[in-house]
Parts: sequence; structure tokens; C-alpha cells
Amino acid sequence: MKVCSIQGYAARLMELTGIAFYPHLLRHTFAVRLLESGVALTDIQSLLGHKDIALTSDNQYPSSN
Repeated sequence: MKVCSIQGYAARLMELTGIAFYPHLLRHTFAVRLLESGVALTDIQSLLGHKDIALTSDNQYPSSN
């Protein structure tokens, strides 16, 4: 799926529901759910393609513990 398609779906969703929704929200939610499930930060870092672990730190994706 192309990025422009995802952005188009997100724009349409916002238009239909009035709820603010952005494609990056999916990425962030994915990372948070992984962290909450006990997945190691280094594994999340790899999945997200972050070169610097600081981007995948607890400060960026706080768990709900």
C-alpha cells in the first residue's frame, strides 16, 4: 500500500467521523502496544527502523504500567 493511499484513507476517515486521525498514530500505537506486551525496546527499535535507541526510549513510548 502506498503512503499516499494511507494518507487518503486517514483524510477520509477524519472527514466521515470528525475524529482527528493521522497515519503516524498507527505507528505510535503499534510501538506502545508492543512495549506494553513486554517486547524489548531493541526489538521495537528494529521493527520501527530507528537507528538511535533514544527514539524508541521509554520517554518516546511510555508504557501504561
